[in-house]
Amino acid sequence: MLSPEKYLSSVINTQIITIDLIVKNSKHEILLGKRKNFPAKGVYFVPCGHVYKNETIKEGAYRMLQWELGVIGENKNLRPRCVSEHIYEENFAGKKDKDGKFISTHYVSFAFDIHLDEINESIFLGQHEDILWLSEKEILKRDDIHEYVKLYFKPDAYNRF
Repeated sequence: MLSPEKYLSSVINTQIITIDLIVKNSKHEILLGKRKNFPAKGVYFVPCGHVYKNETIKEGAYRMLQWELGVIGENKNLRPRCVSEHIYEENFAGKKDKDGKFISTHYVSFAFDIHLDEINESIFLGQHEDILWLSEKEILKRDDIHEYVKLYFKPDAYNRF
C-alpha cells in the first residue's frame, strides 16, 4: 500500500485503476453511500476503491467486497459490467498546483455487478456518512447521486467510451 504522498504522486502523474461495485439486493435496489472523502465528497456513490500494483482486477474486486462491505472470500455472483473513465477536478488530498488550481484525478474504473442481501453496514459507514438502497429509477431522478453512478443505469451503460 502506498503512503498518501506516493499515492498523490500517482494521481498527479498517471491514471488510477479502480473498482466500482454495483451491489443489488433481492428487491433490485442498488447500494449507495454518501462519501466522506474527495473526490465526490458529499454525494452518493457506489462502493469503490483503487487496485494495487501487482493485484489483478478480480483480486481488487474481492478486496473491495471485503474492505467496503465485509464480504470475505471469492464471490461467484461477481460479474463484470463495463469499463469507464471518471475524471474529477479535485483529488483525495485537496492538493493544488503552483497556480492554485486543484490537481485532477483520472480513474479508469472497472464496474462489477453483484447480488448481496447483507452487508456489514458498520464497515461501509467507515467511508460514508449515510447508506441508501434505491431502485435504478430513483437513482436517475435524484440530484445527490453522482453523475458517474447514474451513467451505469442509462441505456448505453455498457458502451461507456
